[in-house]
Amino acid sequence: MLKKEDASLEELQEAAEQILMTASSLVLDTSDLETAQAAQKEAKEAREEALQALKKAESLEKKVDFQGRKVTLKSAKSMKAGKLQVKWKKVKGALGYQIRYSVSSKSGRTKTRMLTVKKPKTTAKMLSSLSKGKKYVIRVRAYRKIDGDMVYTGWSSKKTVRVK
Repeated sequence: MLKKEDASLEELQEAAEQILMTASSLVLDTSDLETAQAAQKEAKEAREEALQALKKAESLEKKVDFQGRKVTLKSAKSMKAGKLQVKWKKVKGALGYQIRYSVSSKSGRTKTRMLTVKKPKTTAKMLSSLSKGKKYVIRVRAYRKIDGDMVYTGWSSKKTVRVK
């Protein structure tokens, strides 16, 4: 997980402004043409670096913001034999959701299954083909694509339900 301390947007903006000011003063202070051209090239490179750092900081800030959100699991109920209905609250900006469910066991050995819901407006899903009489532990998380990377929220709190 990314942390907000990794890149402060304000610090990077200040650094970019300082680099640009230094680069423009280099261009003004030079008298001979070659030195001026070299300083101009340096200023251009410094500006590009500053812009890249700024874009990276903005991207990190978006990722940290989305990762900080949490899906609220509203309910998980056994509706029919072998089926569970899972409901959760919508997460702003989510591209979809993942539902993780497994059979609860005292031995600690569980087989976990994952279901992906690709529509962001969907806030309920019916899980089927479940073992009757077993307890299932269910969790949900949201995902989103930011700058080509898949970013996930934390998992919701768990709900335990016995299948009819």
